[in-house]
Amino acid sequence: LTFGLPANEERFSSAVEIDGFYRQLLERFQAVPGVAEASVSSGLPLMGFGGSRKFSVVGQPQDERSIRPSVGVQSVMPEYFETFGIRMLQGRALNDRDGMRAQRVAVVNERFARLFLNGQDPVGQRVALEESGSRVEWHIVGVFRDVSNEEQFGEPKAPEMYVPFAQSPWSQAMFAVRTTTRPELLRSSLAAAVHAVAPALPL
Repeated sequence: LTFGLPANEERFSSAVEIDGFYRQLLERFQAVPGVAEASVSSGLPLMGFGGSRKFSVVGQPQDERSIRPSVGVQSVMPEYFETFGIRMLQGRALNDRDGMRAQRVAVVNERFARLFLNGQDPVGQRVALEESGSRVEWHIVGVFRDVSNEEQFGEPKAPEMYVPFAQSPWSQAMFAVRTTTRPELLRSSLAAAVHAVAPALPL
């Protein structure tokens, strides 16, 4: 079961509040009977990326900014990998230690590693993204199996990069809930969990 909440940006005064709000909701969902896994992210498989950004690999020759490659960037909580059964091929997945004050880390997909890392070990490489006018570096800690994040099955897999939600929180995030029963049977229970925290927000 996947859904979003119409939480506008005015609801939050800081990144800490965004992360705390979605973490609180996620913990409530995980306590609902019939929920096997639940996650929060800026986008979902087959619905496109949370955002596409130009980047450079630190230490490689720099292209002109206009022709730098792009990567699909998603902010995900650690539970995302278990919820969707995304397998790590190298290194580690994101975890709860990758908090707001920790080193900025990322995981990339197979296609990213194949296209841009020239056969080098991906773990330990750094990717620089432009963020709000400044250049921010993210340290690669793992490589995950390619996932269909385009709107059509069979499309060539695109290069992707996942970063910790706590380090790049989104005010209008998406939820995914994997259930042990028919997903639609949990709709009312999940709505009740939302309303306990935010009575005005529909799923």
